Amino acid sequence: MLRRVGKLGWAALLGLVLAASAPAGLTHAQPGSPVVVRLEVRVPKEYVLHVRTSIGLAHPFQAGLKLTRSPQGTPWPPDPEHYVENALPLEWKLNVPKTAKLGDYPLRFEGDVYFCNTGKGLCLKQKAAAQGVLRVGKQGQDRVGVMEIRADRPFGF
Repeated sequence: MLRRVGKLGWAALLGLVLAASAPAGLTHAQPGSPVVVRLEVRVPKEYVLHVRTSIGLAHPFQAGLKLTRSPQGTPWPPDPEHYVENALPLEWKLNVPKTAKLGDYPLRFEGDVYFCNTGKGLCLKQKAAAQGVLRVGKQGQDRVGVMEIRADRPFGF
C-alpha cells in the first residue's frame, strides 16, 4: 500500500512542468465537424497515476471553458480504486464551428497530476501543461499530444 505524505496526503511539487521536449499534439479537423483531441500523460516507469489527476483543455471555440478529463487505464492491483497503470490517452470531443476559418488554432492542456512511486510509496502532485494544435481545413496525420511528467524535481527544488 502506498504511504501518503503531509496533511492532505500528498507531497506537492511546486514547479510548473512544460512538456516542451515532448512533441506537440496535432489534430486535423474540418469546419462544421466534430473532432477528437487526444493527450497522453506519461509518468516515469516506476510510478502509477492516481484517478484524482485532472487535466483541462482550453481551446478557442469555447473561450473561458475548460473541459477536464481524468485518467483511465489498467487498475493497479494493490489499490485498483485509486490508481491506474498503462493509462490510456485522455480524449476530448470538440465541435468545430461551420464558420471556423482555415488555419491552426492553439490547444492548451493543463492541470494537476497525482502520481505515486510503487516501490517507495511516495505520492506527488505536480502542476503540468502541454500545447497542441488544431489544424482546421486540412487533412493529414494526427499526432497524439504528450504531457511528460518528471519526478526528478521533488518538492519543486
